Amino acid sequence: MAALRDRPAAGKLLLLALAAVVLVPLVHSRWGGGIWPDALTADLSAPLGEVTDWIVSNRDNHPLFLYFFGHISNAVVLSVRGVYLVLLALGWAGVTVLAAAVAWRVAGIRLALTAAVSFLVCGLLGMWVPTMQTL
Repeated sequence: MAALRDRPAAGKLLLLALAAVVLVPLVHSRWGGGIWPDALTADLSAPLGEVTDWIVSNRDNHPLFLYFFGHISNAVVLSVRGVYLVLLALGWAGVTVLAAAVAWRVAGIRLALTAAVSFLVCGLLGMWVPTMQTL
């Protein structure tokens, strides 16, 4: 990127080439007959299907899933569960006050009021648990 800053003409040429790569197929598909050019189509269904089949057949016994992705999955599940339990323990009033305070500190009173009203509506309508499950 530093080389492009030193040579503004090269940067403009690169930007023009990128715009052409995006705009030419779009213009052709819109006004050139209404269909996408076959030369610009890549069929990935067969390779992706093979990858999916391999994942499904090896997810219970391959070391990559057992010793790498399994631990990542466990860490994510435990983290999400911890946040969920903290939010439920605080209750809707506690989370409303906390969200309003953080929003006020970060962005001002308008966002604080928006956050407070949003969480108050969820709490007063009895939708707190589904709201926390969505978060």
